[in-house]
Amino acid sequence: MMESARVDRSLDEAHLRRQLAREDLSLEGLIEAADALLPAVAPDQTRYKVRERPDVRTIRYYVSQGLLPKPLGYDGGRARYGGAHLARLLLLKRRQAEHETLSRIARELAALDDAQVIERLLDRPRQARPRRVVGPLPSPPSPESEPEPEPPVAPPARAAATDTPSRAR
Repeated sequence: MMESARVDRSLDEAHLRRQLAREDLSLEGLIEAADALLPAVAPDQTRYKVRERPDVRTIRYYVSQGLLPKPLGYDGGRARYGGAHLARLLLLKRRQAEHETLSRIARELAALDDAQVIERLLDRPRQARPRRVVGPLPSPPSPESEPEPEPPVAPPARAAATDTPSRAR
């Protein structure tokens, strides 16, 4: 019973390339296509503030922030998106699952052309990075190389207040 509930995470490259060649996606179609492909291209989202599945509001936000390009055009007042939008959206969601910030993702997407985005999608997704530890972790000393402890040095004696000459003002 559990076997059928598992998500197939294998990526069918031919199916992905067919989806990426489209130029007829409505906003809802873009969301459905991304939702169908996300399990194969991105690890599970582990941050509670980031949605796994993009929605209409999120995609509009990404367009307004320059993370996704503007729609290809409009048909009867409805925005039309294409494969480039889908590829960038999938890569964006992958990077979010890897705990990248939106500003880093924006810089990465701005530096890539559509072919490079697709190539990155076809690479195996990285696992989410663990949180950074401040400073390096100390390495345990080896018993052979441990130097002899130096004897403590006494602090220099302070001069008494009466020993210092007073200055005239």
